[in-house]
Amino acid sequence: MEKGALPDVVSRQPPDVQLGTDLLLFDKPAILSSILIDKKGAAHVFAVDQGRQLYHLQIIDDKIITREFLDKIENKHTQFIDAVEYPPGKLRVLAGDKQYIQVAPNGDWKEIKRNQCEQFVPVADKLLCAFVIEGEKIEAPERTDYTFGWFLLVPIVYWSHEHASKLVLAEESPEGWIILAVVDPDTTMDADSDFLVETDRIGNIHFLYSTSRGGGGFFVFAYGYSGGAAASKPKSELRYAQLRSDQLLAQSTIALNQVLNRNATPTKWISVKGVSLEAKPCVKKDYNYYNASIVLNPLKRKFLVNQETGNINGLMLASQCTLADDTRELPMLGPNQSVVEVSLRDGQWSPHFNIVTANDFPTSGILWNLDNLSIKRDGKGKFHLLLPSLDPGWKNRKYINYLLKDDTNWSAPLILGRGDITINVISFAVDDSGVAFAAWVNAKGEFIGKWIKPRTGR
Repeated sequence: MEKGALPDVVSRQPPDVQLGTDLLLFDKPAILSSILIDKKGAAHVFAVDQGRQLYHLQIIDDKIITREFLDKIENKHTQFIDAVEYPPGKLRVLAGDKQYIQVAPNGDWKEIKRNQCEQFVPVADKLLCAFVIEGEKIEAPERTDYTFGWFLLVPIVYWSHEHASKLVLAEESPEGWIILAVVDPDTTMDADSDFLVETDRIGNIHFLYSTSRGGGGFFVFAYGYSGGAAASKPKSELRYAQLRSDQLLAQSTIALNQVLNRNATPTKWISVKGVSLEAKPCVKKDYNYYNASIVLNPLKRKFLVNQETGNINGLMLASQCTLADDTRELPMLGPNQSVVEVSLRDGQWSPHFNIVTANDFPTSGILWNLDNLSIKRDGKGKFHLLLPSLDPGWKNRKYINYLLKDDTNWSAPLILGRGDITINVISFAVDDSGVAFAAWVNAKGEFIGKWIKPRTGR
């Protein structure tokens, strides 16, 4: 790509921030991590190490005040982690099959049994949870998945009957989890565990999620002393749904009253119907369209809800296509690729896009890695981004970059430090004033953290 094609990107400057010192959180890598900054300005890092042990660290200024072991996570449940301060002064963390609550600051942690929660969702004065549930538990539709293929020269077909798993919003009660809303309850597609559920300040709950199904095809062959295999699965579908917060809160009141009145007839949950989204936003529908490489997942790390407008803002990696809106066309062909900001409003992609970074910008030879970025928004409406980059030359180095977007445009990237080339673990939290705390695995395999503060003060 010629430099003249992206003059606004080339002219950007790094953000004017003050970086703290590197803090050694662990002398070994973390495999999962979540961070929050509490109302008093302390950072809380929750991390799972390679031994599946869950830890909590509290950081004030450049000192680690607390480092404590909470529990060991079951191996098959180590893909989820989330933390929240709700209400102020009360911390909660979920990791895999475990959930803990700290009622008082610096107090003991209490385990909440039978955790199903995958993401905390504060709604008004309630703390709800989003998770994917087995279809049998909510009487979801049943479907038949077919798998077909060739094993050597023998055709094989087999099938299975499955109930579609569904994305739900639920509330804790003394009797267990109360399901308040189910997304797409009447479809035969499975909800995937990669989803975003967030509220805005105008009374809406937003669901951005993907669905899929089982089945597919495979091929196994042998030739002499060698052989190989290939497999394919049905394509997933990107979807969006919306629900009014007051409708969900009314359902919560009814459901909790029924728990207290054991003789009452249970009320069915709210059915939330989603719509299908274009999988390649802002891509020109020319002869390159069907070969375009567009990466939007993981949704929960690349997208967030604008609290004031209700728009969903996010990032995608685009290559092998032409990006187009009302005013420009940008070819991303051959080795060219870009990190692109896109937005969603009421189930429709905006036709406008914003280039965040591109190959060779601002440094020649740099590639951008969206596998484990993290984007956040502060109380002033600014977007904060942690984005790994790769120097694919003989040095084979990885860097962790910080970018900031004000009212109009993104900054140039600011390098925070080196990263481990094989471990994609990045955590990030931003408070309302724009102060951020970031954590990642460095080139030595250590899990480190760093404050990022605006020079104007907290």
